[in-house]
Amino acid sequence: MRYKIWQLILPYIDVKSLLSAPKEKVNEEDKCKTNNKKAMNKTQTKGTYTDVNRTNKDKVIASDECYTFYQTVEMVAEWFVKNIDKNYFKDKVVYCNCDDTKSAFLVYFYNNFEKLGLKKLIASAFDKTGLSYGNNYEEHIHDLYSYKQEKRNGYIYKYDGSGDVQRIPTHGKKSTFHGDFKEKICYNIAKNEADIVITNPPFGKKWKQYVETMLTTGKKLIFWGNGGAPLYNWFMELLDNKKLFIVKDCSHCFLSDCYLTPLYKRKNALAFIYTTEDLSFQKPNKKHYSTKAKMLKDGTAWYDDNNILICDKATIPIDTNEILGVSCNIIKDGILNDGYRIAEYKGYFPYRGGKKEVLENINYKRYAPIKNGKECFARVLIQKK
Repeated sequence: MRYKIWQLILPYIDVKSLLSAPKEKVNEEDKCKTNNKKAMNKTQTKGTYTDVNRTNKDKVIASDECYTFYQTVEMVAEWFVKNIDKNYFKDKVVYCNCDDTKSAFLVYFYNNFEKLGLKKLIASAFDKTGLSYGNNYEEHIHDLYSYKQEKRNGYIYKYDGSGDVQRIPTHGKKSTFHGDFKEKICYNIAKNEADIVITNPPFGKKWKQYVETMLTTGKKLIFWGNGGAPLYNWFMELLDNKKLFIVKDCSHCFLSDCYLTPLYKRKNALAFIYTTEDLSFQKPNKKHYSTKAKMLKDGTAWYDDNNILICDKATIPIDTNEILGVSCNIIKDGILNDGYRIAEYKGYFPYRGGKKEVLENINYKRYAPIKNGKECFARVLIQKK
C-alpha cells in the first residue's frame, strides 16, 4: 500500500514548490580548511535529521536519510537516452540497490518500464539494524552475517512487466538478510543479474565502499555522489584513468543538488552524477580557458606560497605548461578529456607541521594551497600531458 501511495505522489512533488530546510551553520573562517569535513559534506549528521516545523520549533527525527527527487532521476535517465543511446535501457535489467519503497528510482523505472523497454527492474532496501546510512556498518564485502545484530529485515523487489511486483521475502515471512549492497545476495544480483546499476548511495564513509564494491561487478554504473569527491585521494585515480566519469550536464544543478527530507522539505547539497560510461567526449568550452596574464591581472589565478598557480572560477590559462591547482568544477566540466591529467606535487610544504617537509613519490594527493602561511581550500593538481 505504501508503495502504491508513493507511486502516485512522488511524480507530482515539485522540487521548486517545497520550502528549503534550514541551512547548517558553518564557520566562514573554517570553510576553506582541508580537514573541515562539515564544510566538505553537509549531507550527513550524526544519525539524526533536524528540521523546523510550522511552529518554528526544532524537530529532530531518528534518520538523516534524504530522498532523491523523481525529477532528478528522470533528468539523468533521459540524458543517457538522449546523449548515449536512445535504446540505452532497452532489454536491460536495471538494479537500484539502495532503494526502498519510497525511492524515486524504483517509482520512476516502474512507471516508465514499457517506455524505456526494460527487461526487468530490481530494487533492494537495507534494514535499520546498524548497517544503514549514518550508523555503524560492516567493513568487508559479504561478511555481514557475523554482525552482532541478529534481526534482519532486508527485502528485494523484482518486476518484469507482467503481473505484480515480486517481494523477497513475501509479506509475513522472516527475512534472512539485511539488504545492504555489500551483502552476498545483493552483490550477486549486481554482478550476475543486472545490466545497469543506478541509485543514490549513502554519502560519507560508506560511499567509498559503495564505489569500490560496485566497480568489482564490471557492470554499467550510474550513481550520485558528493561534488567534492574529485578531491578524494582514492577517487582521483579512478577519474584520471577514466574508470569513472562525471555527467557534467546533470551535476551541480538545481535538481541534482536538491533532496527531499523526511519532513518533506528541500535540502540542498552539492552533488555530482558519476558513471562508468565512457564520456570522453565531454570537454570544457571556450569560457573555461583564458591566458595567464589576464587571469593574474583579474585575480582569478594566483601563486601560493609554494609557487603553485592556483586557478579560480573553473577557468585555466591555456598558454602555460605549469602545474595548476583547480577546483572540482573544471574536473566536472571535462578538463581530463582535453589534454590534461592529474599531476603530483614534489616539493616543500614549509608550513605543514611547522617545519619543511619534502614529499617524494606522492601520487593522487589533493593539494591544499598555502596563502600567507594559511591553508586554503583543497584543490586538484592538473598539468598538460
